[in-house]
Amino acid sequence: MVQATHGVLITGDVVLIEFIRSLNEEQPPKERFIIKDLGEKNLFIKDKKVEFVQKKVAEWQQSLRFEPKKDQQQQQQQ
Repeated sequence: MVQATHGVLITGDVVLIEFIRSLNEEQPPKERFIIKDLGEKNLFIKDKKVEFVQKKVAEWQQSLRFEPKKDQQQQQQQ
């Protein structure tokens, strides 16, 4: 018998996929969202958790941004 599961394919670089894997592991067992790990650059996740993953990835990317302080910007302009 064939079994079908609704989900979304996530494709990204190795670092992004590893971040999503760690995010999945932080969840309680009933809240985990990875249906199938498809290798280094692909994951199949529950469609109901896509927004959650997108939000967490955006927060993570924002935390990695560097913005120079105002005095550094002024020095560079001179």
